[in-house]
Amino acid sequence: MASYEYEDIAPHVRACKCCRLDKGLDLPVPKDVGLAQTRALAKSFSHNIFSDWTQLSAIIKRFEPLIRKRWLKKSAKQRREILLTARPSMPLVHRPDFEGWRKLGNRHLSREITCGGGVHLTPYINLEDLLQGHNLLLFVHSRGRNKPVLFASTDAEKAHLGRGWVTQPADNLAMVLDASISKTPRTYGKVVRLSQLPRHIGSTHSFDFKYGLLTLEIQQSI
Repeated sequence: MASYEYEDIAPHVRACKCCRLDKGLDLPVPKDVGLAQTRALAKSFSHNIFSDWTQLSAIIKRFEPLIRKRWLKKSAKQRREILLTARPSMPLVHRPDFEGWRKLGNRHLSREITCGGGVHLTPYINLEDLLQGHNLLLFVHSRGRNKPVLFASTDAEKAHLGRGWVTQPADNLAMVLDASISKTPRTYGKVVRLSQLPRHIGSTHSFDFKYGLLTLEIQQSI
């Protein structure tokens, strides 16, 4: 499975914790990569995303009523065991990214010390939330019944505290995630020139390389 490296976070000693939170100073920052590596990573991410989505979609279409019935009969302990079997490193609490920041007592230290990079990407995947009621069923239903492109903007927006990254395409190139053309691994996450973008594509579906790769990595992990 492809992975993407993030830059180390240097402590911001001149800003208080609240200012750092507001400006997103302590968040992981994607490294700058060249065009060739960007395309290679995007191709690998897209292949894994569509492969997993195809399998999930088939399972939901055939077994969703049975899954719902069995899940609702499970005790909290049984649900916990199932979730941790699926993802052993799953955080325990709601908004684990904020939890790590909240526990940071020394304002001169980076949040990376108290909170791993993975929880920044999918903070909504945690035991506290998914153990409750129908949350897991709704999550699986929405992801299995709809294509990944419909969640692209939301997945990227939820992957940080603070203001995140600038999303304007740079260097006259953009990564395209659009429902009308991103229907296969070959077209999902495709890098094109701005002049080649279809006119109907909104700014929320064209990303610079950093933001596009971040979105693809998140969806691959889901």
